[in-house]
Amino acid sequence: MKKVLYLFGAGASANCIPIVSGISREMTSLKNTLYETIDRNDGSYEPVFLSNILSNEFIEDCNWLGENGVKHGTIDVFAKKLYLKRKTNDLKRLKRTLSFFLLFKQMQVPNDNRYDIFLTTVMKLKDEDMYIPDEVILGTWNYDNQILISLLNILGSFELNHALQYINIQPWHKGKSGKEGIPKLFHSNGMAGFVSLPFQTEDFYHFLTKQFNRESAEEFNKIYDKIGKENSAQFQINFAWENVGEIEVARSEFIKSLANVETFVVIGYSFPTFNREYDKRLFKEAKSLKKIYVQDKAPDGIIERVRSLLEEDLVIIPVGGTDQFYIPVELSI
Repeated sequence: MKKVLYLFGAGASANCIPIVSGISREMTSLKNTLYETIDRNDGSYEPVFLSNILSNEFIEDCNWLGENGVKHGTIDVFAKKLYLKRKTNDLKRLKRTLSFFLLFKQMQVPNDNRYDIFLTTVMKLKDEDMYIPDEVILGTWNYDNQILISLLNILGSFELNHALQYINIQPWHKGKSGKEGIPKLFHSNGMAGFVSLPFQTEDFYHFLTKQFNRESAEEFNKIYDKIGKENSAQFQINFAWENVGEIEVARSEFIKSLANVETFVVIGYSFPTFNREYDKRLFKEAKSLKKIYVQDKAPDGIIERVRSLLEEDLVIIPVGGTDQFYIPVELSI
């Protein structure tokens, strides 16, 4: 079967999650961000900032990570420095902060509805049940949970096990494999919201069903502070140079899935330097690849990077406009 690969980057979630250049600045400004105002009896207003309702530890960690992200250009560069200097505890702090910051953002703005539009368009109905066509493969470098959230919105349920009947998400909980024979979603850098402990793996996806308010903030704070005391906690966020455990398995499976892919649709992904070797492998192993669509506000620079990764000359088509994810003629709907 001829297959179509969708490869998502940060720009695909930009309506909900800040892109690389903005996430560090948003972290540093968190402590001064206004949450609400309270009317006083004298007619004046009392400002309430996020720093008044989020835990001090989370605010401090976000400020630390944001400042270092700005200083180093990106959070990825800062993470690479910690990795090279073997600052294991600081790297773990980085991953915990980033994972929970993404959960927090998705509590504020539940999802980028372009994913909803995309999935609704490509999904089909058989025997009164919805399904994602087998010809579609989904790959993302994003840590966020936008695809999962949108799928659950369409299904009308937020039971994770229900979603896993429709899409095989990799990596998933340690020691658990998804259903076979259904389309796959590969998170090449892992996902926010997962933590592995010595004898169990936990997720905090119930936060994604909640709007951010004082009540949900209280629960968020308790879990964040509790996980911070777990010295053995490992977060399912990995960078391109970290190829171990479940992420190594997921990346290998992703590479294997590309044999029959004839079309790439690249959305909001800039092919950054750190991912270069892995991205080269994607193109090399997609031996049936004939055409690449690049959707971005400024696709020309990305197309140049794509050409530098290819071993042969392929048709590359720029797609302007980002109000909806592009659906090529090669994908039947």
